[in-house]
Amino acid sequence: NVLEGDLNADGYNEWYVITQAAGSGSYGNILGWANDKDQTIRHIQIAEFNGGEDYMGHDSIYLEGKKLARSFPVQGKDNNSSKKIISYSLSVNKKGEFTLIENK
Repeated sequence: NVLEGDLNADGYNEWYVITQAAGSGSYGNILGWANDKDQTIRHIQIAEFNGGEDYMGHDSIYLEGKKLARSFPVQGKDNNSSKKIISYSLSVNKKGEFTLIENK
């Protein structure tokens, strides 16, 4: 899947390619590129995702307003399944490097 949005609201879009692993876990992966003021396309740095011990894959990754969101089911201690949602924002440092950061 390919998502297009302007997460840092600079007037220039980014593109996010979402891949999904085959198999029982269906783990999602995000790749990103940013339009740097119509001058060049830059790679977006994205930290490796570690969903924690309750992570079971089956990710849904989508744009929600000015954030990128990842939702996935988690197995609770009482064996009930619930959904966890993580949102990301786009940051640009002084060197012009783009980074997708997890909102805490």
